Amino acid sequence: MIEMGAMVKNELVYVEKISEDDETSAWIGYAETSKSGVTKYFNEKTFELVIGGDLNTNYYETETGEEYWISSVKKNIKENRWTHLDEVLIDSTAINHYMSLLALTKIPKNLKLTSIKPFDPEKTLYNKENLHIIERRLRRLGFFD
Repeated sequence: MIEMGAMVKNELVYVEKISEDDETSAWIGYAETSKSGVTKYFNEKTFELVIGGDLNTNYYETETGEEYWISSVKKNIKENRWTHLDEVLIDSTAINHYMSLLALTKIPKNLKLTSIKPFDPEKTLYNKENLHIIERRLRRLGFFD
């Protein structure tokens, strides 16, 4: 199990699920990050850094392999990836921090309030019940060939 002391809490991030169709899902909220920065925990999911990926993907969700883009929230609204999307869900606990960070006086029309589930270390990939997932990942990387 992961020790909570090994994480940095309350990093405000932008998370976008990469899909081949036009059904992009995106969120703004708080994530926890491992000290190495390789692993992020957001909305009850565990994400690992993609090494050598393309420009649209920098993390993958460890249980499903789905690709994501995760980044810090940019202070300049024009630099944020989400501005082209019809809807981005923002955690209700992060909206004030986000508005202050970007010096916004009103919520952009495409941001919708939601409740993002907090991190639960018992539900992470590194829990003993999930060791088969780690083994599958290591096999995919060629460690057991």
